[in-house]
Amino acid sequence: LVLDEAYRASGCGGAATGESCLVDCADGWTLQGSARMYECQASGSFSGTLPTCVANQCTEGIPVDSDVSPEAACSSLTTGQTCTVQCADGYTGSSSTFTCSSSGALVGDRPVCSELICPDLTSAVTGVAHSCEGVGFGDK
Repeated sequence: LVLDEAYRASGCGGAATGESCLVDCADGWTLQGSARMYECQASGSFSGTLPTCVANQCTEGIPVDSDVSPEAACSSLTTGQTCTVQCADGYTGSSSTFTCSSSGALVGDRPVCSELICPDLTSAVTGVAHSCEGVGFGDK
């Protein structure tokens, strides 16, 4: 019996003609209604109706540090869905993909973000001094 990721079968392996097995929801999915029985047919295939399984929402692991900026979609992902987390304004670095795992947490490698440093000011007027060397983006 071949099922997609939302389902789990119990007792289907090695079933003989006329024998039944149970299909319910895999981890990360919530069963609405009841598990369903599948029966092994003389043709060697199973017959039955899939149960209704609804993907769970991820509620943990959303990066919230000031140097990262997750997509709005990261706060409403369900099992198996993905979102992108990138560096926030004022920071530089590569983005990273997070996946909603069956445990209910987003899983992924947090991007490594470095604060942008404003370039040194070059005085257009001779004799004007400044103290802006090494000032980070948004700092005063």
